[in-house]
Amino acid sequence: YPDPEDVAAMQEDVQKAKKQADVIVVSWHWGVSPAGGGTGTLVGYQVEMGHAAVDAGADLVVGHHPHLIQPIEVYKGKVIFYGIANLVHDLHNRWKNRQTIMARCRIRDRRIREVSFVPGRISAENQPRFMKPAEAQDIVQHTQDISSEFGTRFEVKGDEVAVVL
Repeated sequence: YPDPEDVAAMQEDVQKAKKQADVIVVSWHWGVSPAGGGTGTLVGYQVEMGHAAVDAGADLVVGHHPHLIQPIEVYKGKVIFYGIANLVHDLHNRWKNRQTIMARCRIRDRRIREVSFVPGRISAENQPRFMKPAEAQDIVQHTQDISSEFGTRFEVKGDEVAVVL
């Protein structure tokens, strides 16, 4: 469970950053990896802290650590990627799930106007290979399925999958 003092400190940091920058992105190493005994599903504090970051002024939250894709939520008009899986990681070829996504956002007029993801796979050499959604329909469908608990909607647009804001 998040320590209330840590939550307050994080929110204070986000509020200070908001005074100095047009767009605030909070990146979080969180969750419980299957390698550490977890199932890769969301842990309650991830939702609590993601919401707290947005409540404090974050424009986008990008989480990572469980080595698996986790849901995407739109909370108060802001996107929270709970887990984008791996980008580059020395997995010693023991990690079976090689799905990943890359978060993408477009900033115009000092605001995030669009948020999307690009599906990908990690090769046997532990290198990411990003693909068009049509080439990775299983990853797109999986991401849609696990995000449905939040009511998140998506729209395939060319080389990416847009999060409907």
